[in-house]
Amino acid sequence: MSRVEDVLGQNWKDLHQGKKLKQIGDNFQSTLAARQEHYLTNWLGEIKEIDASYERAKNIFNIEQRIDRFHFYLDFNMKLLNLPQELNQLKIMEKKMPLGIQLRA
Repeated sequence: MSRVEDVLGQNWKDLHQGKKLKQIGDNFQSTLAARQEHYLTNWLGEIKEIDASYERAKNIFNIEQRIDRFHFYLDFNMKLLNLPQELNQLKIMEKKMPLGIQLRA
């Protein structure tokens, strides 16, 4: 809302339309924060369900020979691959992450 104040002036909240604009902005921020928390909670639950020790111990790829061809299969969890990037983005957003999830990255 500081950018709105830069454009409209310091007394924009005192005007009738300014009060409406502030109310709309506050409602939008609260809705956005609630949705963000919802998605963050779901994401944390998905990451906690991953058994990181199993993921590290298993083979990432498998090669099978069938008659005259070789088949190459990749088997890894994309969520663990993207975890360091996602944690960095959440740090930028100033979100606190549990230590267990930080250690998995």
